[in-house]
Amino acid sequence: MWDFIREVGSGTWPDWIGAIGTSLAFMVAAGSYFQSVRMRKESQARLIYSRVIDTQHYEPGDLFETLPGEARIGNGAQGVSFVFPSEPDEPAHYLATVPIMQLTAVIHNGSKELIGPVKIQVVNTGAKSTYDSSLSFGPIEPESDYRVSFVLPNDVHPGQPSLGTTLLFRDASGQWWRRHLYEPIQAVHDDPENTAPTRSERAAYARNALLMGMEPTSEPAPSRRVRWHRFRRKLLGKSPLP
Repeated sequence: MWDFIREVGSGTWPDWIGAIGTSLAFMVAAGSYFQSVRMRKESQARLIYSRVIDTQHYEPGDLFETLPGEARIGNGAQGVSFVFPSEPDEPAHYLATVPIMQLTAVIHNGSKELIGPVKIQVVNTGAKSTYDSSLSFGPIEPESDYRVSFVLPNDVHPGQPSLGTTLLFRDASGQWWRRHLYEPIQAVHDDPENTAPTRSERAAYARNALLMGMEPTSEPAPSRRVRWHRFRRKLLGKSPLP
């Protein structure tokens, strides 16, 4: 080591220091560039989120609207019966047969471009679990809100769980993102599960199809690339599915 230092003349040290400084400057510039690229890539997704705006609880025998609060779509649910309107201009209703909670959520697209498809699920924030019910739809117009409704059996009755939402969506560039509750956005891979009903929902649809003498829809077949992404997420301690 000391032999090497003695071999380096004093006149070459400024060159070495200059080279090190140039390398450090290059590394800083490269880091700033990649940070800028990442920010641009995330710029649309950062303006998109979902939140709960209303939750109502119903007892068995209660009648309530299927789509409250300007909700545009809703999910079917166990524990309710559909009540047809008596007049053409009246809304349809559900009749609760078990304790029910009805949640209205809004998806906010604050960007200047379309997003979609979109998939939203309800989260029990206290139990840190996701309800096995979903809504998939899209697109959502730029700088607009889209309201949806979930009807779910209240599995902690007479308690009232704290509810939130988790959102999957595709931005205008084709990149998929996930925002769980109010956490930062997370880039996820293009997976057939992104727009599919949950596995239990698909199983229920398959049972109904068989009861009606129909062939159930085949399960989505993930590609090798998708299987690799699922394996990688699992290694990172994340859910294999987005």
